[in-house]
Amino acid sequence: MENYNLEEEFIRVQELCYIAREEYGSRATYFDDGMSLEEMSEWEKSHRIKIPDSYKAWLRLVKQCMLLFDLAVLTVPAVNHDIVPDEDLVIVGRLIGDGEYLCFSKLTHEFIRYRDGVQRIYIDFKEFLWETLIRLLEASLVGDEDLEDKDNLLLQLDSKSILVKTRAFNSLKVEERRRYLDILRAAMPKKYDDYIDDIRRQAILDYWQHERELIGMGHCTREWNPDQIEHILNISMETGMYVKQAGRP
Repeated sequence: MENYNLEEEFIRVQELCYIAREEYGSRATYFDDGMSLEEMSEWEKSHRIKIPDSYKAWLRLVKQCMLLFDLAVLTVPAVNHDIVPDEDLVIVGRLIGDGEYLCFSKLTHEFIRYRDGVQRIYIDFKEFLWETLIRLLEASLVGDEDLEDKDNLLLQLDSKSILVKTRAFNSLKVEERRRYLDILRAAMPKKYDDYIDDIRRQAILDYWQHERELIGMGHCTREWNPDQIEHILNISMETGMYVKQAGRP
């Protein structure tokens, strides 16, 4: 574990979440205290699984955290093959809010994003932080103020703002969307993966925004309790985030 120091990454994550407080609210994010080496050792003995050194370095800083509600929840490793059937994978968190899990491999100690059987692999937790989590946090905070030409569809499709690029993408016809993604995937696979992440994230935000509007008209898609409805009706009109926290089973 001496080869891993994630304090820089941890500080960056905290900074981004602090910046997001104005829009997402103070309850959108929390960080628990770190986990001791003794606790990690006990977990390893109990489960007969070695925690990767890169994740131990993170756990020493924070045992559990929630980032912008359902953008990411990272916690103590858990074995649940009902959720993730691959017996080599150990769950350490949830991502984006639409059923994706972050896991590590017991065999290789690589980190794997797992969703509906599809896997994306990272060398270690540090690579995951920079390639996915920090990037998503940064993209969640970008507005459209710096967009040079708001009538230029190509600029909008390539915007750093999740909201702008998703609106532009949804304005295309179905065949145009497929063609655009095919070109992106062939030319820049990494950018394609990031693009899909951004569209998925905005879809989650849009869904909960729609739910709020339905409640305002006396309708909704499920039977929320009074506390959940209160949260829904007081979330940001821009993000629609709090409803997911309120509605989490």
